Amino acid sequence: MIDSLYVPLRDALKAKGVPFEVAYGPTQVPPAVGASRVQLMSDPGGDAMIAPRGRFVNPRAYVARLSAGVVRIFAKETRDGAMRREHEALANRIADHVHTELHKLASRLKSILHVTRLGFVSDDTTDGWAGCVYEIRFQVERSAADTTWTGAAADTASPAIVTTLDASGPVAAELPSATTRIQ
Repeated sequence: MIDSLYVPLRDALKAKGVPFEVAYGPTQVPPAVGASRVQLMSDPGGDAMIAPRGRFVNPRAYVARLSAGVVRIFAKETRDGAMRREHEALANRIADHVHTELHKLASRLKSILHVTRLGFVSDDTTDGWAGCVYEIRFQVERSAADTTWTGAAADTASPAIVTTLDASGPVAAELPSATTRIQ
């Protein structure tokens, strides 16, 4: 599920003029030598299940799965001698775009985006990255439906609706009409 967000997120950020690489999964270039970039990947151990909800109940949807993902923004201001606050300002600016586009993507998928954590990652977990790392952890709702392996709907029973008319009812004059007030 999360991997299906990669291309639309990359394209949406590019359309907004965000000039940084968007990659899926851990990149092969060590962060200490790489430039600012956005990294999207599945969040191991972050998935969950909840009861399905909504206005209309799908009889084949037994549970709703929350597929977990994480976006890491590696932000490094390019100016020589840039201070931490300048790296953080760049990270916040990129995060605003990413967060907005994730909400739009979830909406287009007729899903709900749950942000579970966001903020800067502590320096001791950034492997010597000279900039700063901002992380957005999220979950996207998806249905777990009762289908066959090929995706066809499983067999379901249809309730039969039986209507019986009784000819010996009240006469039309005794029935309420649009002008009759019932108190």
